Amino acid sequence: MDQKDYNKEFEVDLSELFMVILGKFWVIVMFGIVFMLVSFLVSKYAFVPEFESSTKIYVLNKQNNESGLTYGDLQTGTQLTKDYMTLVTSRLVIEQVIAELGLELSNEELRNSVTVTNPMDTRILEIAVRNKDPFIAKKAADALRKDSEEHITHVMDIKRINLVEEANIPENPVTPNISLNIALGGVLGIVIASFLILLRFFMDDTIKTPEDVEKYLGLSVLSTIPLQSDMNVTNKKNKSTNGRVKRERRRRACGDN
Repeated sequence: MDQKDYNKEFEVDLSELFMVILGKFWVIVMFGIVFMLVSFLVSKYAFVPEFESSTKIYVLNKQNNESGLTYGDLQTGTQLTKDYMTLVTSRLVIEQVIAELGLELSNEELRNSVTVTNPMDTRILEIAVRNKDPFIAKKAADALRKDSEEHITHVMDIKRINLVEEANIPENPVTPNISLNIALGGVLGIVIASFLILLRFFMDDTIKTPEDVEKYLGLSVLSTIPLQSDMNVTNKKNKSTNGRVKRERRRRACGDN
């Protein structure tokens, strides 16, 4: 088989697969709708929504307190940003926040709910806390900022840390993302339905039409014979019709007499 014949056969197979998918389009749509509905119900009632509150601080370590801000200060602050991020979630700070707020959380649970990020090319640290209660999320973020400021100034031997933004009270939950889950559920349903339809098509190796005989066996079909069940149905219809005709003739004959 040369390359031209191979490409032709490949294109025919793709068109056949497309027709198979198109023929079961309603099944694919139903799968997508069902999975979208399931995703909505699971996201709405199975997951507990979480709120996120964030605060920002500005950290700069000045090497010379008598002079103004120098380029060396900026470079040093950038290099020490990762150290500051580590100190924010240190064990001492986490334990102090839990004790101050009376949280019923372990150190690991609170640490896992905290995210510390540093926007690129800045010395600003953003501290975000997630919790089921938006007010607790705000209080924890503020307490974490305050306690980490004291810890950083003591460990890094700097005078102070400037506040950029206080923590906010979140209005909308960040998880679960219902819209995203519904979209992903619909896509998953479509993919699963398409996979099952194609799997059934590939596993079905029966010959159904005269065209299949010519295509897969390379034989010419001279004629076709109808199935016996179809013949029986036709015979039953003919017998039923003949019976009605005979009864009608007898009725007319009796009427004439």
